Amino acid sequence: MTANSEESRGIAGTSRLALLIGSALAFAVRMIPWRLTDTPNGPMLPDGDAYYHLRRVLDGIRHFPHILDFDRYMNFPVGAPPIWPPMLDRAVAALALVTGGSGDDAAATRLACLVPPVLGALAVLPTAWVAARLAGPAAAWITALGVALLPAHVAYSRFGFLDHHVAYSLVGMSLLALLASSGRNELSSRRWWPCVGVGALLGLGVACWPGAILFAPLLVLGAMTSWLPGSRDGGDGVRPVGETAVSFVIAAVVMWPDAATSHWSRRGEWTITTLSHLQPVLLCGGAALLGLLGMLRSMAHRRQWRPWRSMVSISAILLSLAAAAFATPSIRAAWEAARRWLTKDEDFQSRVLESLPLVLDHRGAWTLEFVGAFLGSWFWLAPLAWIALTLRAWHGTRMDRTLWIWFTALSILLVLQRRFGDLAGPLLVLGGAVAVSDMVLAFGDRLRASIRVRAGILVLFATALLLPGSLQTLRSLRSSDDPTAQGQVFAERRELLSLMRALRERSPETSGFHDSTQQPEYGVLGPWDVGHIITAVGRRPVVSNNFGDDIGQESFHDTIEFFRTEDPAVALEIATRREVRYVVSSLFYVRALTEDKRRRFQFRLHYADGREPKGPFFTDWRLLAETRFPEKEPAAAFKLWERVPAARLRGRTFPDQPVVAQARIRTNLGRTFPFATTTVSDGAGAYELRMPYCNEAGTWETGAVGAIQVRAPRLGLMTDLDVTESEVLAGSVLEVPELE
Repeated sequence: MTANSEESRGIAGTSRLALLIGSALAFAVRMIPWRLTDTPNGPMLPDGDAYYHLRRVLDGIRHFPHILDFDRYMNFPVGAPPIWPPMLDRAVAALALVTGGSGDDAAATRLACLVPPVLGALAVLPTAWVAARLAGPAAAWITALGVALLPAHVAYSRFGFLDHHVAYSLVGMSLLALLASSGRNELSSRRWWPCVGVGALLGLGVACWPGAILFAPLLVLGAMTSWLPGSRDGGDGVRPVGETAVSFVIAAVVMWPDAATSHWSRRGEWTITTLSHLQPVLLCGGAALLGLLGMLRSMAHRRQWRPWRSMVSISAILLSLAAAAFATPSIRAAWEAARRWLTKDEDFQSRVLESLPLVLDHRGAWTLEFVGAFLGSWFWLAPLAWIALTLRAWHGTRMDRTLWIWFTALSILLVLQRRFGDLAGPLLVLGGAVAVSDMVLAFGDRLRASIRVRAGILVLFATALLLPGSLQTLRSLRSSDDPTAQGQVFAERRELLSLMRALRERSPETSGFHDSTQQPEYGVLGPWDVGHIITAVGRRPVVSNNFGDDIGQESFHDTIEFFRTEDPAVALEIATRREVRYVVSSLFYVRALTEDKRRRFQFRLHYADGREPKGPFFTDWRLLAETRFPEKEPAAAFKLWERVPAARLRGRTFPDQPVVAQARIRTNLGRTFPFATTTVSDGAGAYELRMPYCNEAGTWETGAVGAIQVRAPRLGLMTDLDVTESEVLAGSVLEVPELE
């Protein structure tokens, strides 16, 4: 099959129908969670990152065109800039303003939840278009349906998953489509719009997620394939390189406004892991280098230099520039940070599930279960697809070689980190569809099969490829109704949201939620992976959140140390230094602790209701609320604690006698547990006890049932005492009647 025959056929009517049906199906499938995640308080977003995107969108609506670039509600009490570029959030905020959602947070939230399904559906169009251009209508149908139902792509573009992943995937496939449209063999063609489009898309992609800079080397390699011996593209191959250079300059211009104002303090102004000055400078430098290489190539072509001379000259230039770049300490540090991020050689990245290799689970064990659930049958077809694309690249055009480069590079990145499934997944589908189409065509020609026989074979292949992924997609999207592990995650997420709404309504309001110039009065400490939800829903500042150590190594490690320490004094010191008033504890981090790790503070807070193993209770913390218990679990999914001064109970009894203050505590769910704190009177009979719970109806339902009892057990003496919430919060001194 030649490029000329493919291009002369163009996009047939059946291919256009495939694009439309595939896109409509993709939108419908991605909207399935709308019903499952709808709550009386609005949509329940499926991921913590989506909540922080929503926070920036809602804040951006109030301050448009400014998008929150320094947030005092994370890395508390210092604050930090968000690590994401503002482009996606600004675009959604602008869309909300245009559609009249500026005065209604609920309407703006619903609009933001619709953005991922729309972008996911749009991603079907360029992917299937490339398939139709390369391999005809059959490949277009398989690709359109495959991407529409691909679990990896649906996961990142389903209703409510507002994140840069789906935008990045759409940008990547649109870039590939533009390259296909500009990759004609007719040298007389002078169309300029693909070149401008590639530059604009690349700039927008990097402005949405800095990782999109990975497209740049792929574009360069694709352009330079025209220089390979035996290339069938014709000409001297200078024009593709020149177009790529112009695209780089346009991309740098597009991203420069946000890159120039970036003030990422931790990694400097030249980091590649966040949007900084480095990306536009790299692109401009790359454009200059491509221009220089193009000149050398043109001179070599006109003077008929031997290829090895051109290669030596090009290699010398590249090595000189690389040496100059790496001689700069800031640039060298930027590349080292990028290497550590990609290889998970960081404490935080090693804990992020989407940073895991494709075939490893969170314990580091080999597994293929996730691969099947994530990519369906397309993963197993990938080797065959790679072989088919290699044969095309060997004998085909620049576009064939470009597709092979993208397929190979993104497949490698996907194996290294799952996060690349949003783009590598559609490429696997595209490559598989092209491979199947080529294979059926080749066997059909050899066997002289009729069109009906070939169509039947294609239908069988398509069914085998599409069915497993389709079933997995539908199963995962509907799982929130089922008592499965995923369903339990949904249930626990609902409980957390309910707890955070209670925190927002019942705790003292903090300053600066929509004004980063104001300093909040106190902070909340919880597991880092629920930090975005605490901020967005609870509207309270957090010590650490889903950005991990990217916003502050000390805050991230303080959070880890707080929960893991076996010394309550260390946990109290961290909370005091970080100005923490509330703590959220999670069942997820304690349910799998082995016996030797059950002295950790997080276990004693969550499982033991704030008590030393077989010892006294903590008097610096009181339980405020707990969520419902998951099925077959001995503790709530989440608990909310408050650091309090505690009321001080002072009294007198006989010298050197143990004295106990005790109460029966009833939680907001009606569960009760005993609380007791003990001391020994001094030589004069004086004693002081700290009581963190009150026995009156306070702001929270959790409290003592009946009066607080103070007793001297050896003497058989006892007295009752009433403690108010204001006395607990103020650390008031209460005189206890003498136990004599």
